[in-house]
Amino acid sequence: MKNFLKENWFKLSFASAVILIGVSFFYYYVIFLPQKEQQAQRDKVLKEEQAQLEKEAKELDDKIADCQKLGYALFEKDKNEVEKINVIITNPEFHYNKPLNTCFYKATKDAVDVYYSEYIKNVYSNETIAAYTFFNSTKSESDTEAENASRNDFWNRYNELYEKRYP
Repeated sequence: MKNFLKENWFKLSFASAVILIGVSFFYYYVIFLPQKEQQAQRDKVLKEEQAQLEKEAKELDDKIADCQKLGYALFEKDKNEVEKINVIITNPEFHYNKPLNTCFYKATKDAVDVYYSEYIKNVYSNETIAAYTFFNSTKSESDTEAENASRNDFWNRYNELYEKRYP
């Protein structure tokens, strides 16, 4: 055996080197490069998803800002219309509802010593979505119960449209 190793050491070294080089090429082309390509693909997908999320966030911010701007303009218009008849509109509250892709505006109308009202409008269509009115006059118990039911319906609708979640 010693003689075999002494006589063939070069051939054995060369064969070992060829096997080592072959294993190295195999690892590089069959294992390392595909993993690197997969990682690059995953990174690309993550970057695209991140860019999409940033774009959606910017669009949402723009819609919210637009909602505030258009809602305030509608509030000013409503306020100017009723000012002439001694009605005060206060407490504007604006909300962009993403699932409905709609902007809502809630405000309070107060005709001092006559009535108090709250309403919600769709800013884009100027349509009143929900409202209730509380009259400042002597009323029967059934009138008071009807006003309270109307107020509860209004606040339930408000919580739904303004996406308020309570446990």
